[in-house]
Amino acid sequence: MPPLSHFLQIPTKSINQDTLCLVGVVTLLSGFQLASFAKRVGHCRRKYKITPPRIDGEEAFQRCFRAQQNCLEFFPIFMTVLWLSGIFFHQLPASLLGLYYLYERENYFVDYSRNSDGRITPFRRSAQALRAMALFSALGLFNILVRHVFHWDLLQTLTDTINVPL
Repeated sequence: MPPLSHFLQIPTKSINQDTLCLVGVVTLLSGFQLASFAKRVGHCRRKYKITPPRIDGEEAFQRCFRAQQNCLEFFPIFMTVLWLSGIFFHQLPASLLGLYYLYERENYFVDYSRNSDGRITPFRRSAQALRAMALFSALGLFNILVRHVFHWDLLQTLTDTINVPL
């Protein structure tokens, strides 16, 4: 096994704006989405006359508020796997999965705000997107370890075999 200093070297494939711009776009869109959720909760607060910091009141407000809170709770996980999969695997599948995640989170928010039973399917789909990004992150990180220890680029071999440009 190589010494620790080997892992601290500057990578041969440098990260630049071009290799992560799609992930950046998805990140920006996710910020806009969270702002939209906050705006909708604010609208519900005014509609049902529920002043902060109160979170009790009409059931419709509680569903809307809970949907926003759930999206906020999952946001750090989303950011982690989005960026790790974009950096260590490839930005295109990471970004496509990120867009799919945002789409299902929008469905989750809307469906939960209307009726709590409607939240299950979009929640599961968004969780599947997170799992896929986590898998890509793990594959990319595993590939780096294999490349450093065995001097073999597993992902490059795989993409050369099926003719996918990295």
